[in-house]
Amino acid sequence: GVGVELSKMRWRSSCFVLRQLGFLLAGSGKLPRRNTSSTVVFRLGDVLQADVSDATHVILFATCMPAKLLERLQLKLITELVPGSRVFCVGDRGHWLPELTFPTVLSDGVTLEKLLRRASNDDADDILRNVWRVDSAPRPPWHEPSSAQSGEL
Repeated sequence: GVGVELSKMRWRSSCFVLRQLGFLLAGSGKLPRRNTSSTVVFRLGDVLQADVSDATHVILFATCMPAKLLERLQLKLITELVPGSRVFCVGDRGHWLPELTFPTVLSDGVTLEKLLRRASNDDADDILRNVWRVDSAPRPPWHEPSSAQSGEL
């Protein structure tokens, strides 16, 4: 996993805690095997500039993020994440839309509708209310612009 933190102070704290966790796990004999699925790193940087295209699961703690940043981040995730990806967002404070659709054109010219939607709107399930899933479906042909609509004559 990769963590991205803009604040140098929080990034240093995160790296320190991660090292401490590594020492504790090593001392207990419960250290996971070294492979890519059990590696965690923290990077200092802007989350809007981070490459998330290989991510399949995103955990986002947005409790102190401004509303505009949250909205831009939701658009970035639906644009860059692959279908089937999941986002767990704590603290969106209602700024994320429960469902967001974005057209994507594949290399072979096929257009898909990528959909980022909340896994559940059930107020009783606090955990599922924080999970969004990226899905896709072929875009219906009636959504394709005609030559007149696209400005061509």
